[in-house]
Amino acid sequence: MIEILKEKVKDTLKKLYNLELPEKAKFEIPKNKSYGDLSTNVAFLLSKPLKKNPKFIAEEIKRELEKDDIFEKVQVVNNFINIRFSPKFYKYLFKKIEKPFFFLDSLKNHSLKAKKILYEYVSANPTGPLHLGHARGAIVGDVLTTILKKANFNVTREFYINDAGRQVKLLVASTLLRLFTLDKDLSWEDSIEALKENQIFLKHLKKLGISLEELKEEGYRGDYIKDIARDYLNYVSLNNLDINSLESFCLNWAMANIKKDLKDLGVEFDSYFREKSLYENKDFEN
Repeated sequence: MIEILKEKVKDTLKKLYNLELPEKAKFEIPKNKSYGDLSTNVAFLLSKPLKKNPKFIAEEIKRELEKDDIFEKVQVVNNFINIRFSPKFYKYLFKKIEKPFFFLDSLKNHSLKAKKILYEYVSANPTGPLHLGHARGAIVGDVLTTILKKANFNVTREFYINDAGRQVKLLVASTLLRLFTLDKDLSWEDSIEALKENQIFLKHLKKLGISLEELKEEGYRGDYIKDIARDYLNYVSLNNLDINSLESFCLNWAMANIKKDLKDLGVEFDSYFREKSLYENKDFEN
């Protein structure tokens, strides 16, 4: 925005006075938003060479700038020229970008060109829906990898699935709690209270390595946990519950919803890598 206003003022000075833009000319965002988008002190700097009152100069420049439809409003306040851009400014801005990815030429001979690049981003814990922070990371990562691919870099986009940590155990434990209380429509605290002496529930919880107190304080309470529990009971009865199959189901459910959200954003990955596979393949031992 500043560069475009500079260019417009520079052209105006050439037309009105046959002068170049002074080196000390400033283009800044006004502290008072009511003054507009940008402000310039150029009239002050031209007062001496033109031997005119800065207010008179500011008014002359104002009248010239008002002819351009990229400016919605031009006003003079205390000899400063304040401008507000119009909606047409943004159309003008896009036209200034003559060639998409115009910066790619600078990447042609980059040292990384000959190497493989693994770009890991988003990589949210598979424990629930994506939030705005994940969406921001997804968009930034997608833009950066697209730029690199356009410049013919060998890039692989990877989503690292953190499926081997404690948070996944808490997800399964939270779903387990809802499975045992789904028909009672209890609050989180009341569900904990109702199951504190249920030996079958406590046996499954112990397999996860999660205590009842830890579940009470750290468990996932979102309504989506009830959705996972309902969907699980469409395939398996509570009497046939297996904690390993429940864990797989929870992970698959969470990842299916994450992938759907990413698809809606237009973000795709070349690889989804499971952390748990490192342990299953004993890669940490090599």
